[in-house]
Amino acid sequence: MLDEELKQKIYETGFKNEETYGGCAQCVLATIKQTLGQVTDDTFKAATGLAGGVAASGNACGACTGAILSMGSFL
Repeated sequence: MLDEELKQKIYETGFKNEETYGGCAQCVLATIKQTLGQVTDDTFKAATGLAGGVAASGNACGACTGAILSMGSFL
């Protein structure tokens, strides 16, 4: 379980990244990269096409796909 201080840091970083990147997948990946590590620049760049629910189609949540990608970075 994450301690409260780390949870707060992740929340604040995610909030700032939403303003910076706008795309939910990249926002999540950047947040994980900045707080926990493991996510590469290439993974972050590859998530560009996931913005707006996969190429702005609205079909798949970018935050969900970004989170799944970040989990894969730890395996």
